[in-house]
Amino acid sequence: FLMDSPWPMVHRSTYAQASSPYPGLMPEDDIKVDYEFAITIPGTLSYTSLDYAAGNRAIWYNNAVRVGKMDVSSRNDIKDIDNIFLGGPTDQVLSTAYSLLDVDGIYYHFYTSHVYAYTNALIGDVKSDIIEIRRLNLRTVPGLLKSERDLPVGLSITYDGYLAFATREGNLAIMTRTFTNIQIVNLGQGEEVSNGIACDEDGGIYVVTSKHMHRVQWNGSVLHMGWTADYEVGPEKQVGGRIGAGSGSTPSLMGTGADRDKFVVITDGQELMHIVLFWRDEIPHDWVPIGPGKDIRIAAEVPVRFGDINAKTSVSEQSLTVRGYGVMTVNNDYGFRGSASLPETVDLLRVTFTNLRRFAPYGAERFQWDPTTRRLRTVWANREVSCPNGIPSMSAASNMAYCIGQRNSVWTLEGMDWDTGESRFYKRLGLALRYNSFYSAIVVGPNREMASGTSSGIMRLTVS
Repeated sequence: FLMDSPWPMVHRSTYAQASSPYPGLMPEDDIKVDYEFAITIPGTLSYTSLDYAAGNRAIWYNNAVRVGKMDVSSRNDIKDIDNIFLGGPTDQVLSTAYSLLDVDGIYYHFYTSHVYAYTNALIGDVKSDIIEIRRLNLRTVPGLLKSERDLPVGLSITYDGYLAFATREGNLAIMTRTFTNIQIVNLGQGEEVSNGIACDEDGGIYVVTSKHMHRVQWNGSVLHMGWTADYEVGPEKQVGGRIGAGSGSTPSLMGTGADRDKFVVITDGQELMHIVLFWRDEIPHDWVPIGPGKDIRIAAEVPVRFGDINAKTSVSEQSLTVRGYGVMTVNNDYGFRGSASLPETVDLLRVTFTNLRRFAPYGAERFQWDPTTRRLRTVWANREVSCPNGIPSMSAASNMAYCIGQRNSVWTLEGMDWDTGESRFYKRLGLALRYNSFYSAIVVGPNREMASGTSSGIMRLTVS
């Protein structure tokens, strides 16, 4: 029920793997950079389907003040087709961070306590203006938002076409794409959500909170709790740059189809962060806990040191990049601690300067699950690469991982070999703030095109 496009939703698919079968940019490419102003940070980008006959395509986006659509048909430049003002800037950035484009060309997103649906003004014409076709104030839904502070967080779509989302204060909900038949599961008291969610083909909906990893089950008619597992959530106040307590990653799904082992994967909240794999379905009958006091559903818990064997801390706010049984994470330790006396937005604003030497983090690390030994091991660590704040991605066709990075404070596009972690190439973008990815993802589009939201607009990178 997703749009048949190169990148229709945050993290690309309901598995939230941020990996694409499409080829990305390569070391031999002469790369051209186009930019279009969009006032504030676009939360996520969604490509339309490819109209090969007319050569038309567009990118939907939304941010803290508006929703819009960019024309990316031309190889010469990109330009705003239309946008609609939603309201003044909100400090509740998580409510604007998730969106998706469905099979009917309808774009869904949140703004504060509302969910919106937009589409093309002219059916089938991606270059036409945009129109709002429906909205719902979620505060009118009994039992959904627990307080005035509570807001929607995360958005996905089930395999039978229902919208699934969480709320900041720990509800998981499902509804039709016409905003009806809403069902709610309470994840528990004091469970906060600060990441996206994932869905599998068997009705599993996965959400990690500040206290637990949950699977909520949808059987096509009833929503109910599946399983709940403990994990190491770490200190309540996290390293600066983190958005919430506990895990900093959207749950990603590992293992598909006939694969014997199937997992949901997160990073935990320990000061020395770990990659954690949970058995997604039934726990193998011969499985025993990996250690004293550990939840039996945990299949692996491996520290992330980014190549520094003496590391005492590590942190990432970015979701994991998953392909097959491989998983990669990047370092977001900016070297400062959040202050309990300062609002969350102050920590977020510091991300503005994470290309500078004082704050720039370094390191990426990839792990691999071995189904024979049933162990997770480090494959490589790259200590030199710096991916300050953007969500990385990978291209299976190019066998490369990508991120918006920095070198000597200059923003870059970084390309790393998926098998070895070696830097394959980098493209200097510039010092300007407009190249700062600011928690946005670098996405893989058609024709080796790539795009990213930035602090003030959308950046596209193509073969010139």
